[in-house]
Amino acid sequence: EAVWILKTDMTFILSSGNPYPAGPEEFRTVRNRKNGRNPLKHDVYLYFPLLQGLQRYYGGTYTDVGPNLREGLPENRRGEVACAVGYPGKFMIGIDAGSTRYSSITDSGGWHERYRAPKGKRILSMTFQVVAGEVLDRLWIWQGNDLLYLPFPSSSTNELEDAAYPYAPEFSVELARMHAGMYDVQKMIRYLKLQTERLEADDEGNPLTWFELDYKLDDSSEWTKLPVTFTKSPTQEVDFTDIFGLVGKRLRFRIRGYTRDASKTPVFLAIIIFAVMRVDVKAIYGSLDVLCEDDEHIGLRESDGMSAAEKLKMLEDFGDASNDSLLLLRSVSSLFDNKMVFLNVGSRRQIRFRKPGMAGGDAYVVSISFQDA
Repeated sequence: EAVWILKTDMTFILSSGNPYPAGPEEFRTVRNRKNGRNPLKHDVYLYFPLLQGLQRYYGGTYTDVGPNLREGLPENRRGEVACAVGYPGKFMIGIDAGSTRYSSITDSGGWHERYRAPKGKRILSMTFQVVAGEVLDRLWIWQGNDLLYLPFPSSSTNELEDAAYPYAPEFSVELARMHAGMYDVQKMIRYLKLQTERLEADDEGNPLTWFELDYKLDDSSEWTKLPVTFTKSPTQEVDFTDIFGLVGKRLRFRIRGYTRDASKTPVFLAIIIFAVMRVDVKAIYGSLDVLCEDDEHIGLRESDGMSAAEKLKMLEDFGDASNDSLLLLRSVSSLFDNKMVFLNVGSRRQIRFRKPGMAGGDAYVVSISFQDA
C-alpha cells in the first residue's frame, strides 16, 4: 500500500514517509493547475487528468487514453476532465468546456457522449446514487448553478434490459470521417445498409421506432438528408444507382434515431458501406525496337560503336526497378513526346548472328514499354 500524490507537474508515491517521483520528467513541461485533480481508481488502473487528456497508470506505465487523441473532440466541446465516476465495466468523465462552449459527460466505451450541457453551462462535479427498489439509479451532475441527474438502470447495467428505463424521443450518432487511409482518392458508394434492432410499427403500419440518415462529402459543412426512412430490422439497404452513387474523398454519416413510445428505442448496430475507390491509371506506351551493332546497315543512323548486347544491357539497366530511373521520352509522335516515364524491357528475340567474314554482328528485336511516371 502507498499514498499517491498528484501535483500540477508530477506524480509522487509516499512510502515510509518519503515522497518518490513516479511520473516521467516530461510531465513538468505541461504544468497546469487542473492536472491531477479528481483522480479515479477503476479496476486495476489509476486515471487522472493531464491538460485536456486522461492518463492511465498501471505497472509503472503511463498511457494517454483520450478523449483528446488524434483529432479529439470538436472545437466547441473541448475542455479539461473535471470529474470522473466509476461504473461496472466502464467509467464516466465530465468535461468542463468553459463558459463559451458545450460541456459534456462521456463514457470510456469510445468516449460516446451521454449528456451535453447547454452552451456555457459548465460541468464541475458528479456522483452516483443507488436508489433502493425498482426505482432507477441516478448520476447527479453539478451543472453551472443547477443540480440535475441522469437516470441509470437499477436491475441491470444495460439500459436495454431494464423495463423501467425511459427513452428520449430522439438521438443522433455522428460517425468519424471515412477515407480508408487513402485521403486523396475518390470513393464511390453504390449502396449501404444499416444493421439495426427493435424497429417497430403500430397496428396501422406507422413506425414507432425508426432511423434516418444524413451524410457529408469532403469539406461540406451542411448535412444532406437521405430521402429514406429505415423501418426494417435487422438490415435495410439504400441503393444510390439513381443518383450515380455518392462520390467524395471523405465521407461522414449521422444516424438519427426516433421513438414515439418512451418504453421503446431503436438500436443501431452497424453501417455497412459498399464502395469502390478510383485511382489514377498510368498510361503505357509500347514500341518494338531493333538493336544491332552497325545501325547504318539497316538505314537508321550512323554507328555508335556499341554492340547489340551492350545496348540491351543499357536498356535493362534503365528498366531495373532498384535504380528508379526516371526518363524523358522524346518522339516524333505527339502521343509519346515529352513524357516522363519508367522503362520496362519485355520480350527479346535474336534475328541475326555474328558470322566470321561477314559484315554486321548480332541483332535483336526487343519489346519496350514506357509507363507514365
